Amino acid sequence: MNEGLLRTKLFAPSPRRNLVTRTRLLDKLSEALYPEVRLTLVCAPAGFGKTTIVTDWLSRLILSSQTVASPPGMKNAWLTLDEMDNDPIRFWRYVDAALQSIDSRLGESIHPVLNAPQPPPFRTLVAELANDLLTVGLEFILVLDDYHVIQNESVHESVNFLIDYLPPLVHLVITTRSDPPLQLARRRA
Repeated sequence: MNEGLLRTKLFAPSPRRNLVTRTRLLDKLSEALYPEVRLTLVCAPAGFGKTTIVTDWLSRLILSSQTVASPPGMKNAWLTLDEMDNDPIRFWRYVDAALQSIDSRLGESIHPVLNAPQPPPFRTLVAELANDLLTVGLEFILVLDDYHVIQNESVHESVNFLIDYLPPLVHLVITTRSDPPLQLARRRA
């Protein structure tokens, strides 16, 4: 299923040593773990540390969950995007591969669709994926890093649809250099 995919895009960069702790930003990211929050957008110009703060936050979530009194660790899936991911099938194959790193049941129903000679409408694919996410019932974070490289309107529409129907336990974090066309004004309200 995942032939031809560059697996290194599915790993978060290692947290940097000797980081200045950005407590306010880490707290803001942690506030996004409420079930009613479907999307967390980390938006800043190049070089401002978007990826760094998110990887630091994820590593802290994992470390804090390793204490005796804490619940099991928050799982996360990572995808670093590039210009080639403007192809909707390629984009969703990578998302599927990222989700598979958490649990092989995630995205199970979309495998045949992603391999079909003629893919169905992307809303159908995303609806199946949302149903899988709900059925498996795991709490996790999906990070889409460098979303600013995505220009394809079909990808934006399908991501919008996914955000609208994400189960409450799934948290989407997007890092980008500019606000993406994801109905942000409506989502902020």
